[in-house]
Formats: sequence, C-alpha cells, structure tokens
Amino acid sequence: MISKSVVLALAFSAATFTTAVAQQAAVTNAIMLKRAGTLDKARIEIDKAVLDEKTGVKSKTWFERGEIYSGIIVSPLYSKTAPANATQTAYESYQKAIEFEKDEKKKEYTPQAQAKLQGIYGMAFNDGVKQYNAQDYPAAIKSYELASSINPQDTSAVLYSAYAYEAAQNGAGAEQAYRKVLAMGHKTRQIYSRLMTISQTTGKTDAQQLEVVREAMVAYPNTVPYMLQEISLMLKMGKEQEAITKIQAAIAADPSNSNLYAVLGSLYDKMNKPELAVETYTKAITADPANFDAQFNLGVYQFNKGADLINKARKMSAAEYTKSGKKTEADSKAYFEKAIPYFEAANKLKACERSVLQPLQKAYVSINKLADAERVQKLTDDCDKTAKKK
Repeated sequence: MISKSVVLALAFSAATFTTAVAQQAAVTNAIMLKRAGTLDKARIEIDKAVLDEKTGVKSKTWFERGEIYSGIIVSPLYSKTAPANATQTAYESYQKAIEFEKDEKKKEYTPQAQAKLQGIYGMAFNDGVKQYNAQDYPAAIKSYELASSINPQDTSAVLYSAYAYEAAQNGAGAEQAYRKVLAMGHKTRQIYSRLMTISQTTGKTDAQQLEVVREAMVAYPNTVPYMLQEISLMLKMGKEQEAITKIQAAIAADPSNSNLYAVLGSLYDKMNKPELAVETYTKAITADPANFDAQFNLGVYQFNKGADLINKARKMSAAEYTKSGKKTEADSKAYFEKAIPYFEAANKLKACERSVLQPLQKAYVSINKLADAERVQKLTDDCDKTAKKK
C-alpha cells in the first residue's frame, strides 16, 4: 500500500515535470512559429519562456528572443505594430544570451549573439532617425544612446543624440553629448559653434561663454566668426583695450593675415571709431583683396556717409539749400562713387547677397547710373528665381 506522502510527492514531481515541459515547449513553439513567419505568435511564446525559472536562465531562450524581436523590427508585416521598445528588447536579449553562457566552456550562442549585437546598432540608429523625424525627441535620444552603447567608438550616434537634445531644448544634455564627441577626437567647427550657441542660450556668464569661444579658437585659430565673438564678449566685459592689444599682437606675429585686420576693423567699428576702422579694413584688402568682410564693410562705410549727406540735404531749408545744398549733394555722390567698387568686389566674392546687392543698386541710382542699377536689379531677380528652385 502506497502512503499518502509518496502519492503527494509523485504528484508534485509530475506537476513540476509538466510545468518544465510546458515551458520548454514554449521555447520550441516560439522557434517553430518564427520559422513559419508568424512572429507575433512567436513573441508571445518566447516572452512566456524567459519568465520561467528553468528556461529563463538558458542562453538559447534569450538568443531566440533576440532573433524574434530582431525579425519583428525588420519585418514589413510586423514592424508597424512592433512594441515601442523592440530594439532595446532585442539588444537586452542578446546580452542575456551572452551572460548566461559566460561560465560555460563551450559557448554555443555567445559568438552568434555578439555578431547580432552589431546589427542592433543599425536598428537602434534607424529608430532614432525615425523618432527624430516624428519629433519624438526623448525616444530618439534613447535610441541613439543605445546605438552608442553598442558601438562606443562611433561618433555618429552621439552626435545625433546631441541634435535630439537640442531639438528637445535640453541644453545641458546637448552640451554633454557634443563634448563627448569632441573627447572622441571628432572636432569640427559646427560642434564648436553649437557649443557657443548653447552657452548663450543656457544663461552662462560672459566669462563662461568666453571660455567656450577660446576653446574653439584653440582648435581653429584665426577663424573670423570666433574672433568676432571673442571681441564682442570682451567688449561686453569692458575689456576693449585688451581686445585691441590681443589683435594687434596677432597682427605683429602675422602681418599678412587679412582676417586679423578685418577683425580689428570690426572692433573699431563697434567702438565707433570709423576712421581707424576704414584704415584697418584698407590694410585687410591690401593683404588680401578677396577678403569679403573688409570689402563689404568699406562699402557700407562709404555708402552710409553718402546717405547721411543726402538726408542732410533733404532736411535743409530753402535758404540752407541755396547756400550749401548742391555741394552737400555732390559730396554725397562722391561717397556713393567710392562705395560702388567695394560692393562690386564683395558681390564677386559672394554672389546673391542681398546685403550687398541692395545698397549697390541704390548707390548706382544715387549717381544716376540707371543702366547699372537695372543690371543689379536683374542680378537680384535671377538670384531670387534660383533660390525658389532650390
């Protein structure tokens, strides 16, 4: 006669065996369903299996889960209804497959899982692009950061995460990502320019902003926009003479550097010292006639002098005009004449700049060279048509 305890023990063993078989069957079913192409059903089965205390600690179970989720992501049929975290799940599953085999002498799934992880990088990156385009910036950031964790040497995912942080108006996150890219050796003007903009929009002090600008100038010395920004900040901080001294020292070391003269000319402009500005811009053009900033700024100076005089003549009383109006108008035309060669040179260096074409046309009209004014108007119209086609 069999005792009750034995019967219970046998019943328990049978139940345990039945459960284990059931969970093993879930793995087998998942594999069969995957092979049949019914990935939605395969996912249900494999998700059951990873939760079981027996099959959930097997490398095979997790590897197959990675395969199923990866298949869903790229499937034309199932990708549209894939779970939002499908790529992350596939990544974690392959990682688990490797983890559960770490103590095994024979690693059956580890080499395959490691190879599959590189494929997940592309999936995660593509997820980030889609999410960014859909303006789901937090999700895009997660996807790019997942891609970066898979391939830490690649700068693209980190750089794109910085763009997503900026789009999400998270300046601190963007700055951290950009600095990570710099630390990886990918130093571009664009990144430094973005860091400068972030330093301005996140409430950093002038001194902190100046640090960022000077960091950029170490990587890209004599870059005019950076130099102008440095000078602007120094002026805000009341360091006018320091700014002048800095540029003059640079000119002494490199007297043929046209950009340095152009920057110094801009500095004199900001300090309302037009005569010194003109003298310095002229030196810039002597060093390099192709210096757009110097050509343009000299044109602006001469044009503004002419405009001031013509406005003065228009405001004169009849008696004042009889006395000095004609001379004032003649003097204004002389300045417009002087402005034209600079604007023409600037236009050759940078075509289709409205800031050049508009005053150039007005200067021609002011000295009654209407054919030239019409020519410039046609240039402007052609530029507008070209811009609309792009």
